[in-house]
Amino acid sequence: MNIATIALILSVIVLPGCFTMHVDSMTRFSITGEVFDKVSGKPLEKVNVAFIDTGLDSVRSKAGVPKTIGESDAQGKIDLKFDYWWGVEKGLFKKKPTLTFDIEVSKENYKSERVHFRSSELAREDNIARVPLKMIYLAPVPVAKHNL
Repeated sequence: MNIATIALILSVIVLPGCFTMHVDSMTRFSITGEVFDKVSGKPLEKVNVAFIDTGLDSVRSKAGVPKTIGESDAQGKIDLKFDYWWGVEKGLFKKKPTLTFDIEVSKENYKSERVHFRSSELAREDNIARVPLKMIYLAPVPVAKHNL
């Protein structure tokens, strides 16, 4: 094997790693909406609101772990501000991130609801990504009765 062949093989194996870098970013989100009981139509308070990275951070998006960011108020209104720090590996041979995330609303004795968003499609105002949950209706889950 001559030197030119060895150099070509090394450049194919080694160089792609040289063109990779980690880039950190921060996105500020404003999440608004309302949450109601699907049966009664009444507003639900203290509904947990969680952020789930599904395509922003190159590591955390693979785990899909919900991060609680707040809850609804006594009128069922959700009005939260949330700063999310995330990082991505960029490089010549790296896939671009999908820039997606989910917002999950949940409350004990109710079926959780998850809404999917693409960050690049959100309206932005004053460098804040507006996340419109609108109106969400949670269905009560029947509580199992135990015979004693």
